[in-house]
Amino acid sequence: PVGGSFADSIGRKKTLALTYLLLFIASLMLAFATSFFQLLVGRVVLGLGIGGGMSVVSTYMTEVSPKAHRGCYVGLEDLFLVFGISVGYATNYLLAGIPHDWRWMLGIGAIGPMLAMGFLCMPQLPESPRWEMLQGRRDEALRLLAELVDVDEARCMLQEWEAKCLHLVDILNPRGAWRRRALTASIGVFFVANLAGVPVVNVYMGQILADDAGPRQGFFLSAVVAWIRLLFIGYTVFFLVDSVGRRRLTLASCGGTAVALGCLAWAYHAKAAVLPWKLGALLFYYMAFSIGLAPIPFIYGPEALPTEMRGKGVSLGMFSARMLSACFSWAFPPAIDAYGVHVVFGCMAIINLGGLLFIWCFMLETVGISLEEIQCLFANGDSKVDSRHKHNV
Repeated sequence: PVGGSFADSIGRKKTLALTYLLLFIASLMLAFATSFFQLLVGRVVLGLGIGGGMSVVSTYMTEVSPKAHRGCYVGLEDLFLVFGISVGYATNYLLAGIPHDWRWMLGIGAIGPMLAMGFLCMPQLPESPRWEMLQGRRDEALRLLAELVDVDEARCMLQEWEAKCLHLVDILNPRGAWRRRALTASIGVFFVANLAGVPVVNVYMGQILADDAGPRQGFFLSAVVAWIRLLFIGYTVFFLVDSVGRRRLTLASCGGTAVALGCLAWAYHAKAAVLPWKLGALLFYYMAFSIGLAPIPFIYGPEALPTEMRGKGVSLGMFSARMLSACFSWAFPPAIDAYGVHVVFGCMAIINLGGLLFIWCFMLETVGISLEEIQCLFANGDSKVDSRHKHNV
């Protein structure tokens, strides 16, 4: 939650600059480390930069994006995240075998934050007008907002912005039933995405495939799956999320991941071949995850919350979900040893069905709706979802 606190106190852009600086320093610390302790400290600093940056990017992009294209713009965060992972596979493959290869693999990560810092300093990237309004600077908020929309629309939007930043305690126990519903939906979608099992599958996919297909072929198959996942996320972000809608895509994604994990459980129980059964089930899992649970938490989590709760609320949701996924990852190896791969994947399939039920009950459709209208949506319940969706689409 530290990233959200900084974003609410010093601003979205300054907090982003701070996270880029942490990422740059951490990459150099890892590259020049001479002991395990230095590697550990560098990894902690890297984690702070990544965690804080991810929450602030989602908050910032949500607040400056037009409602008609908000899903696409905010979803780019996950697209570039997966793109970076895919490039990492390729880069590490090329660097493997050169002198001090692991140092180059870690140090090359400093290039991205340097480039991002340069883009952040461009005047075309303004501070969030909603954050300026939270600080009581109404004239500055109007000026910044007028750069994003026309002046008349900016004035109308400012009339609806009457809020102040909340403390973390107030966010955990918000006043008003609609705020509690919004918080449940926002944080819940992060939990559902992480409980879908993708952290486990990401970490152990290469190991699982290497055990069945050999180390080199296992690495190659992992890289192929990563690039296929990137293609599906890109198609979702650019063509589906602002037309089909967040709720429908997430429901389809949860159902698809449950089916894929069930197929993986059957494949391991039946000792089926890697090709086509296990690899096919993994591909289907990533395809299903990529059309909903991969990009939509970054989109829906911030937009479901009102401005005064958004910075800390998104940070809290990401932090809690990541801690849960870390526990999930730690429990995976001993669970396999105790019960077998097929049982673990079967349990994960059941968990995904639980996520499907949560999305059905708590997630309201927000496509084509302004952030201020989303507050009314949660206040009035699901009755206005269809009419607003039809009107805007």
